[in-house]
Amino acid sequence: MGVLPADDRELPPPDVDGSAATLTALRARFADPRKDKTAPVDAEAWERYCDWKHDRDNAEKVMRGYEAQIREQLGEATLIEVDGRTVGRRVIATAQVKAHERCQDYIKIIKRQEGNGTDDTGS
Repeated sequence: MGVLPADDRELPPPDVDGSAATLTALRARFADPRKDKTAPVDAEAWERYCDWKHDRDNAEKVMRGYEAQIREQLGEATLIEVDGRTVGRRVIATAQVKAHERCQDYIKIIKRQEGNGTDDTGS
C-alpha cells in the first residue's frame, strides 16, 4: 500500500462505513503517521473495537479447535458428511506466486439450495 500523491491527500476522507474499501482509503490517506502526535478518539468506539477484536480472536481459537477435530476425523477424505448428507469438502489449491509456490488448504462449507437440489458453495 503506497502513500497517496500530495494532491490526493487534500481530499476529505471517505465516509466511515466499515467497508474494506473505506479502511484501505483511510490507511492510504493517513499512511505517514507522526510519532509526536496524539489524537483523542471516541471512548465507546474504542471500547467496542477492543471488545470485538478480543471476541474475534477468541472465536478464531475456538474455530481452529473445531477445524482440527474435523480434519482429524476427515483424514485423507475430501468430502465431509454429516448424518448421510455432504456438507463440506476439503479444498487444496496451489498457485505459482513469483518465485515460490503458494498452497491453500481449507475447508469449504456446502450449503444445499432449497428446492432445486443443487449445491451452493459458500464459506
